[in-house]
Order: sequence, then C-alpha cells, then structure tokens
Amino acid sequence: MDYSALRDMRKIIIEKLDEAVMLFDLDLDPHMIDVRFDLKGRTGGYAGYKVNSYGERDYYLRFNIEGITDHWDNMVNVLVPHEIAHIVAFVKPSLGAKGHNRIWSSIDRRLGGNGKRTHNMPLTKVRKTTWYIYEIAGAKVKLSKIRHNRMLSGKTSYSYMVAGVKYKMSVDNWNGRVVVV
Repeated sequence: MDYSALRDMRKIIIEKLDEAVMLFDLDLDPHMIDVRFDLKGRTGGYAGYKVNSYGERDYYLRFNIEGITDHWDNMVNVLVPHEIAHIVAFVKPSLGAKGHNRIWSSIDRRLGGNGKRTHNMPLTKVRKTTWYIYEIAGAKVKLSKIRHNRMLSGKTSYSYMVAGVKYKMSVDNWNGRVVVV
C-alpha cells in the first residue's frame, strides 16, 4: 500500500470538507472528522456518525482502499463529494437532504460530484456465498449454508414447487455438490 496516496487522499478530503463548511455555513471542524481507509468489497465510501457520551455527534468517513489505489480519479471526483454531501446533510438537517434525495443530489453537485446514488467502479466483491445444490423432481435447487445446516440438524424443513407440485426437501435430495460464488 502506498501510504503517500492515503496522505494525499486525506488532504483532498479535508480540503473538500473545508469547502463544504464555507458553502453551507456548517458548524464543523473538518479536522475533527475521523477519516478511515478501511472499507473492502464493492462499497466505495461511507459517511456516518456516532453519538458520544456528551450527546454530540462524532462524524466519520470511510473509504475503500482498492478504490483509492485503482480508481483515484473516480474516488476524488465522485466518491469524496458524495460522502461529504452526507456529512453536510447530517450537520445541517434544516437543508432537507435525506438519503439520496433531490436535495442531497444538489449538495453533491455543488461539491463537484455527479449527484448520483451509486458509483461505477469495478471493485472486488469480498463476501463469498456457499450454495448447496439439491435435486427435487429433476429440478436443481440452491440452499444457503445456513438453511442447509438447519435442515441437516433437523431444526426445520423446506419445501419447493416443481410444475405446480409441492415437494418436501430432505437431506436425501442433496446431491453432494457445493458451489462457492
């Protein structure tokens, strides 16, 4: 990991926060926002806050490392304004921005973003899903690991419709195949 890239990104984020403070007259010290580079998977960024023991909000921003290393321009021009628009909405609820509504979108655009709800970076999926393949009346049925284990333990049973006929599934229907996606 190139730590100079993280330092540069942190500087850009603070500058964009300073801009937001000026544009929207926010009562906020950009240096007090916790900026982390700990997201993985397909999430590019995340803005949030926690209420501390004094009843005050402690704001934070989280960004995806893969996005920073592989998609620098998109992170700077799309994700940073996007997440800071959420911080503006949290700090100044009187603006009426909630989630990704029209007002939030206009805040994002004023900060240099594109006003869209999602990014288009091809980030690597982190979570792998395990599927257990069952065969019932000639049809292949996928069960998640949790459902498969519940059925194995006898805690529950499942049924499946094939051509309008309801079949009860059992471990005898499992063909022994496991697929990880």
